[in-house]
Amino acid sequence: MVPDDVATVTLYYGGRDSGSPATVHAIGNVWILPLHGRPPQDGFSDKIVGRSASGAVIKTIQGP
Repeated sequence: MVPDDVATVTLYYGGRDSGSPATVHAIGNVWILPLHGRPPQDGFSDKIVGRSASGAVIKTIQGP
């Protein structure tokens, strides 16, 4: 779930795929990231950034 007004969510992964963040659209305060070939062992992202439709950062969640 994401806060109101979040239009997109970008997930940043460390390790071998660190150069390929994944961005998805939020619909009704929910986002889903299809795997599309991403190995399940990649696990949780290191950072999640929610942005408004204009691109302004609304919320950032930083992993450990």
